[in-house]
Amino acid sequence: MLVEALYAGKTEQFIETRVKFEDGREGSVSATLKLVDAKRLPPSARAA
Repeated sequence: MLVEALYAGKTEQFIETRVKFEDGREGSVSATLKLVDAKRLPPSARAA
């Protein structure tokens, strides 16, 4: 779903997922994510 939103050029995408905690409880987390282009930096020189 998230990858599809990226390729479709969307600026945001609602997601929801189930989670299971260490103590055995289960729940869900949901959010509307803002999709933006990542800033690209040139490769840095390696230290000798």
